[in-house]
Amino acid sequence: MGVWDYYTARINAKGTNKRGAALQREQRYIRSHLKDNLSYQQCIIDGEDREVAIINSDNLDEKSIISLPGEDLLHGALVEWMDNKWLIVERDANTTVYAKCKMKQCNHFLQWIDSNGKICGQWAIVSDGTKYLTGEFEDRNFITSRGDTRLSVTISRTEDALNLDRTNRFLIDDPDCHEHLAYVLTKPLRMGSVYNGNSYRRNPWQQRLFYDLTD
Repeated sequence: MGVWDYYTARINAKGTNKRGAALQREQRYIRSHLKDNLSYQQCIIDGEDREVAIINSDNLDEKSIISLPGEDLLHGALVEWMDNKWLIVERDANTTVYAKCKMKQCNHFLQWIDSNGKICGQWAIVSDGTKYLTGEFEDRNFITSRGDTRLSVTISRTEDALNLDRTNRFLIDDPDCHEHLAYVLTKPLRMGSVYNGNSYRRNPWQQRLFYDLTD
């Protein structure tokens, strides 16, 4: 860095205008005081040690996660925190000060064999999708549900996940159960929460896929 570069850096140290100065003050404050906040946490995101703020919500399996200024968080990133795996499922597009996302707790390690015989596996969020996918109606004093059991599975948008199709089958059940139920993939939603097109393809963990499975 030359003399002129040092001079320019000192002039702009507090921002080139009032907005820039306010932004830099906010970012410096967050960096210097985050460790004193009870929301400060150390975790691993996609294999990298990170310092973040994690904020509780009324849903105990959902948290808000906030990055340090100048750092980013990506859709579909796997967060290892509190001896659990979490998947980032929503991201605020406004990253002026920091990146703010929503993460949900994973409850199943999904495994399958691809066309080349390779065993693939990803942490996933499995939830009951029967009520929303097959229809349910109410008739006076009772409720009737029709259709087969369906599961909704959310996983990260990886190269292995993109190759899944309607021929794939999965064993999804309580790991302590002796006989696991098998499900077939019926409706892959590859465009679920995909933003900005190809710009996100640089990192295979940036997006997620929703899979509807029926037995």
